[in-house]
Parts: sequence; C-alpha cells; structure tokens
Amino acid sequence: GLPQVSVLAIAQTRDRYLWVGTFGGLARFDGLTFTNFDSGTTPGLPSNRIVGLCEDSRGSLWVGTGEAGVAEYRDGAFRAYAEKDGLPSNKVRAMVADGAADVWIATWKGLVRRRGGRFELFPSETDVLSLAEGRDGSILAGTSTGVSEFRAAQFGRSFDAGEPVLAIHQDRRGTVWFGTNQRLYWLEGGRRLAAVVTGEVRQILKDH
Repeated sequence: GLPQVSVLAIAQTRDRYLWVGTFGGLARFDGLTFTNFDSGTTPGLPSNRIVGLCEDSRGSLWVGTGEAGVAEYRDGAFRAYAEKDGLPSNKVRAMVADGAADVWIATWKGLVRRRGGRFELFPSETDVLSLAEGRDGSILAGTSTGVSEFRAAQFGRSFDAGEPVLAIHQDRRGTVWFGTNQRLYWLEGGRRLAAVVTGEVRQILKDH
C-alpha cells in the first residue's frame, strides 16, 4: 500500500503509472500493486515530504518536496536539485509542466521556471500556493489572496478571492476552478460561484 495515508500530490505519467506523493514518501501504482520510494533507500530522492508532482513534455517526472528542493525522475533514476543548483528555495508548494517543455515551481521565495537546465525566478507580490496551465498556454497561479494569470514573464490579470487558493484548474471549456480551505469555486463572468463541495480542497484533476 501507500507509504503514508496523507496524500499531497497525484500525477499519471504517459506510461500509465499513477504516482502518489505523501508525507512518508513517493508511491507508484501500476493498477495492481504499489512500489514505494523513500529518501533513505532511493538515491536522488531528497525528502519523503512530497508536495508536488508533474510530468514534462520529455516524459520526466518532477517531484517537489516541502523542504529539500525537487527531483527529476528519468530513465529509472532520480536526480535532485536544490538551492546549490540555482533553486531559490528548497521549500516547494506546487508544480506544473507546460506545453513548451518548461516546468514551473511555486516556492516560498516566488515562482520559478525550469528551462534549458536553469532555474529562473519571477518574484510575486503574494505567495503562490498552487499552479495550473491555462488553455492558452498561460500559467494560472493560486495565491494567498486569489487567482493570478502569468503570461510573457509577468503577472497580469487577477481575481481577488479573499482567501488562499490551494488548488486551481482550467477545464476544456475555459472555466477556471479553484479550491480553498473552505470549498470549491469556479469563475464565470468575473464572478465567483460556489460548488456543492465544501471543506478544504487541495487538488483538482480532470478525468478522461
């Protein structure tokens, strides 16, 4: 089973594996059994506190940790990246990969783009807590106060939700959904509408 019951991140890679991040390590599910990875026995995995997962356009799985930076899983091996490698902070909050082969990382010191083997920091006036790719290629950021759009290397349009946005997603129709510590909402015509789901929402995924 899972290495720990508190699930913080989920991602499915193109090889159909389901990856699950917990407080106690990383798990890979093949439909029948779990294979668990922990920092004590897995070279290159820097921490067991897994807070973010995403797959980039090259097929690499990126793993964000709450205290020790990120790791890239490729060709059956993990490689860790931390502040010594150019990451502005080892404390990661969220991750997303875009269609341009970039990986975006929300850290405690701002939004970071991984491109061409380098980390580039884009400071934000508010803390970035969650990330998603928009239909038009922009990056949607859930912040400590609402929703912001990041485009052309700068933050643009924003919506003040009045509370921290812990999860965000844009569906195929263009509707932006976001979750807070109170309930699930969606944006329509510049207005916030509440869904029937109540309670803390930390991740929003689309089905197929």
